[in-house]
Amino acid sequence: MQRKQKVLAIGLDALDPDVFESLIQQGHLKNLANFHRQAAFGRLTNVPHYRAETPWTTFLTGCYPEKLGYWGPITYDPRTYEAYEIGAYDFQQVLPFYALEEACRVAVFDMSQARLSEQVNGVQILGWGSHSQQCHSGSSPPDLLQEIIHRYGPHPAYDEESLGTNDHANPYDRKDQHHLKEQLLTGIQRRSQICRDLWQREPWDLFLTLFGEVHAAEHSFWQTLYPHPLSEFAETGAFLEILQAVDRAVGEILEEVGSETIVAIFAAHGMGPNVQDIPSMALLPEFMYRWTFPGKAALTPNHYSVALLPLKSYPSQHWKFAVWQGVTETAQLDLASPLAQMEAGDSLNWQPNNWYRPLWPRMQAFALPSFSEGCIRINLKGREAQGCVDPAEYEALCDHLCQALAQLRDGRTGAPMVESIDRTRSSKNLLDPKAPPADLIVHWQEEYPTDVMVSPDLGCIGPVPYFRTGGHRSKGFLMIQGPGIPASVLPTGEAIDLPVTLLKLMGVEPPDYMRGRSLL
Repeated sequence: MQRKQKVLAIGLDALDPDVFESLIQQGHLKNLANFHRQAAFGRLTNVPHYRAETPWTTFLTGCYPEKLGYWGPITYDPRTYEAYEIGAYDFQQVLPFYALEEACRVAVFDMSQARLSEQVNGVQILGWGSHSQQCHSGSSPPDLLQEIIHRYGPHPAYDEESLGTNDHANPYDRKDQHHLKEQLLTGIQRRSQICRDLWQREPWDLFLTLFGEVHAAEHSFWQTLYPHPLSEFAETGAFLEILQAVDRAVGEILEEVGSETIVAIFAAHGMGPNVQDIPSMALLPEFMYRWTFPGKAALTPNHYSVALLPLKSYPSQHWKFAVWQGVTETAQLDLASPLAQMEAGDSLNWQPNNWYRPLWPRMQAFALPSFSEGCIRINLKGREAQGCVDPAEYEALCDHLCQALAQLRDGRTGAPMVESIDRTRSSKNLLDPKAPPADLIVHWQEEYPTDVMVSPDLGCIGPVPYFRTGGHRSKGFLMIQGPGIPASVLPTGEAIDLPVTLLKLMGVEPPDYMRGRSLL
C-alpha cells in the first residue's frame, strides 16, 4: 500500500451482523447493500466477557483488557466495597491508534468511550451525540464542538450530565419510544451534515466517525423488529426507521468521497435479544442474597405465573423504582434504596446489584454491577477489607457456587439459565492487579429474554419488569471498499484486528504492542 492513503472509517455502533445481512437481503438498506456488494466483507468476534464494557476500548487501543487492566467504566474497590464509575479509558498506558502525531492528519467525530488525546494531529469532537460516551464532551481545538452545535444544533438524545446515556426509552410506553425515535432521527440527519462539513474541511488521512444511534435503537427498539414479550407495547417499525435513516446518511456521506479514498464500514460488536440485563442486574444479586442468608428473600417471593407488579404502574417511573417496589419491607431495611443512593450521588443507583452493597462485607460472595454478564466477587481475606473467605477455600467456594448456578432454570421455559461460567483467577493469582473485578463471570442462555429464574434450593426469583429489549453480543463485521480492493470474503477476524487493518490501509505500520492483524 502507498503511504498516506486516505481512509474514511464509519462505525455503525453495535449493528449486529445477522441483523445487517438480513435487512440488506430484504432490500431495506439500499446504500449499505450496494456498498456490501462491491466490498471485501468479513465477520468479527470480540472478547467473550465484559462484552458491553470493553469493545470500543479494544478497538481504540488495539489491546486486550488483560494488558490494559481496564475492564470498563465500572470498577470496584475492595478496601471500601464500593463499585463506582471511572469512565472511559484514560489513554495513559496506551494511546488511541489514531494518535499518530505529525505522521497523519486525522479527524475523529463522536467516537464512543474515547477521551481527547493531545497526540492526535488533527481535530477531535467527542460527546456531541455518542452512546455511552463515559467522559465529558469536548473538542480539539476547544471551540470546535460549540461551533458545530451552533451551526447544526445539539443531538436531541444526548445529555452531557449523564455522559451520553439519555438515549433510551421505556419499553412499556409507546409515547416514550416514539419520542426517542424522533430524537434519533433528528440526530442522524444532523450527524450526516456534520460529517460532510468536517470531511470537506481538509484532505484527511483518516476520518473516523460512529453512528451511536444504531446502538440506542437496538437497545430500545429490538422488540419492534423481532418477537419479544413486550412486542405488544412497541412503537411499530421504529428500529427499521432508524436503520434506514442511517443508511441514507451513510449514502450522503459517501457521495462526498472521491474514488481514491478507501472506505471501511464496521461494527466492533453486535446485539440480540436482551438476555443479560435482568439476570445480571436483578436476579443474580437476589440469588446471592438468598444463597448467603438462608430463608431470606429481598425480592418478594412469587410464582413465575404471577406478575411482580401491574404493568400500568411502570410507564410513569424509571425501571429501578418499579423493581424496588418488589423489595420486601424487611429487606428494605437491609438494602440501600435507589432513592437513597441517588441522594448520596451514587451514579449506579439504577442497578439493583448496587442496592445490596451494604451487605457485601457480610457475604462470602456477591454480584457486582454490570452492563453485560453476571459478575460475582468473592469476599477474600487479604484482598477485601473485611474478607471472610480464606484463600485456601477460594477454589472450593467457586466450585460450590458454580454448581448452584448450574441448577438455575428459566422460569418461563424451564431451560437452563447458565450457559457457561468463566473463572478469572486461580489460587495462584488471586491478587493480580490487572484481572477483572469479577472472580466468576456468568454467561446466560442467549435464546430467550426472561424475567424470572428458579432455583431448586432458593425458589422462584422474580418476575421483575423488563428493561432494555436488545442486549450486547460479541460479534461484529467489517467491509472495505477502495482502489485495488476487490469484492471478496475476508477471513473471520476479531475486533482487535480493526485498528491494525485501518493503519495498514493508511500505509502506517502499527506499533508492536497491538495484538491484532490486518484482515487484508
